[in-house]
This record gives sequence, structure tokens and C-alpha cells, in this order.
Amino acid sequence: MALERSFTGGEIIETKQIDLNGVPIGVVKGHIATWQADSQKGVYGVPDRIIKGAYIASLQDHRSRNNRQIRLKDLHGRTIGGFPIELAKEDNIGLYGEGHINLDTQQGREAYSLARQKVLVDFSVGHIVEQDRIEAGERLVIRARLIEGSIVDEPKNRGAQISEVKSMKFADLPIVSGKYEWNEETARERVMELKFADGNGADAFVGDHLIADVVDGKLLAVPTAIYIAAEEVKSSGDKAAQVALERYYGKMEEASPFENKMFYTVSDVQEWTNAEYKNALIDTGIFSNGAVRALVARSRGQETPAVDNVVLGSLLEKIRGMTNKLNGEEL
Repeated sequence: MALERSFTGGEIIETKQIDLNGVPIGVVKGHIATWQADSQKGVYGVPDRIIKGAYIASLQDHRSRNNRQIRLKDLHGRTIGGFPIELAKEDNIGLYGEGHINLDTQQGREAYSLARQKVLVDFSVGHIVEQDRIEAGERLVIRARLIEGSIVDEPKNRGAQISEVKSMKFADLPIVSGKYEWNEETARERVMELKFADGNGADAFVGDHLIADVVDGKLLAVPTAIYIAAEEVKSSGDKAAQVALERYYGKMEEASPFENKMFYTVSDVQEWTNAEYKNALIDTGIFSNGAVRALVARSRGQETPAVDNVVLGSLLEKIRGMTNKLNGEEL
């Protein structure tokens, strides 16, 4: 039995990013395969059609082996990540999966940036066919063992879709200073001219919202663009975009524009008691481990642990100077 490939294609409708165990990940959602027949002839001289249920046994086998991932490759056949098996499933359209592209690799950044740019919009699936038959001018793939999925540029079957490309990494761009006039159209043109293979262009976006421009050869976040994005995010309910935008508001030393804020400024917290810190931790659920350790240590009169984040470090330095009466309260 040899590895065979069935091609599917589709359209990217959203771009975002996540951070997984400290690794920046580009998430590509969609159908790796569909139940439609390929538009071109397969190995037996007739189009292939994958039958619903063909991957059930293979999915179960992957899950039984400690949730083994399906390999994710780029159009050159290089491994750039994987499809978490717990997120892969068959539905009425085909085999659905969420590909996690490793953005710490150059080839991963290239594929992800081209997907964001909607140059690469299609999937193909690599499998080993274990049971098939010829019927009504088609080869029916009844059972197949999943090996890999790829992002490709020329599919044979347009039935499947890369429905989302998500990324939630906070790029932490510097804020533009001095006189600057925001023009989204021209800014987008400049950003799209950047070397997306290096990941620079993707950093200009929070979700689908452009918040940066190229100024004097550098990619800089623009306050006006951040304000516009925040207004749009208020109505969309996109929590991940809200978090990223709040962090830019923090860099600008401005209060959060969102009713249910995810981050707090120094002015917000400098008069809090330890009990109020505890309630904030519970309410937001997104304080970093470093912040929690620092607050617990402070409440016990211990030395505050060092943190890597410059903004958080500055905040904690100011927290250290709070009144001694807080030290006797239990966090």
C-alpha cells in the first residue's frame, strides 16, 4: 500500500493566532478532505471519491496512540506543524481539522503568511487506502489510514475549505510617535510589501484589524488604528482581539475601552487591597504566572520574583511601593 494524495480546496475567511506552551502557532481551520469526487482522474484512471466513514478507524487509532497528531505540510512537502487529533472529525462535508502551524520555523511563517494573504487557500490529504472499489465510473475510497494534510496552491477538488486561519500572538509593536496621519488604504499597501516570509506583515494585524503602518522603514502600531479596531471589536465580541488591543492601550498608558477589561493599568490597581487583587484574578482569569507569584510573595513579605515582561515589571515595581498595610492581608 502506497501513500496517495487527495486534493481539496477552499477559501480563507479569517486570520488569527494563538500561543501554545510558549510557541507561536498559526491555526488553519477547514476541511482537509470532502466527500465530493476529485475533478481529475486518480491512480485507477477514474476520479476518487472518499466515502463518509473512511477515516473513522484511523482517527480512533491516532487517538489511542496518545492523541498522535496528523502531520501538516506546506506545498513543498516540508513539515510545518500538525493537526491535533482531538480536533479532527468527520462531518457531512468531509474530514474537518484544525492545523497548527509552528511559527518558530521559517517554512511555517512562510506558509502562514501566504495563507493570511490568501495566496494559499487550499488543502490536500495524504492517506494510505486500505479498502476501495470501482463503481459507476468512480473509485470509492471506503477505508483509509490518515498520514498527513498539506496546504497547497492548486487543488483538484474545490469542495473543502480552509475556513479560518487564526493567530493570537501579541506582536508588541512599538507605538508611532510624532506627527502621523493614518490612512488605512496606503498603510495596507505598505504592510503588504513587507517580507511576509519573515512574519513581519502578520504582526501588523490584530485578527482582521490592521493596527500598524511602515514608518521610516519600521513596522509601528498606530494609536488611531488601534482606536478604530477597538470600536469594531466591541461589537464583534472577539475576546482574543480585545486582549491584544488592551495590551496596546497599556503600552500607550491609556485606560481600557472595554467594559469587561482583561488588563489593568497602574492607576487602576495602586490602591487595591490584596483581596481586590484576588477578585481581579478570579474575574479576568488571565494574570500571568509571574504576576500571581509576585502578588503572593508581596502579601507574605517576601521578595518579588523577577519577570520578563517589561511592562509588567514596571507595574510590579510600583506595586512594591504600596502601603505596608496590605502586607498583613491574605491574598
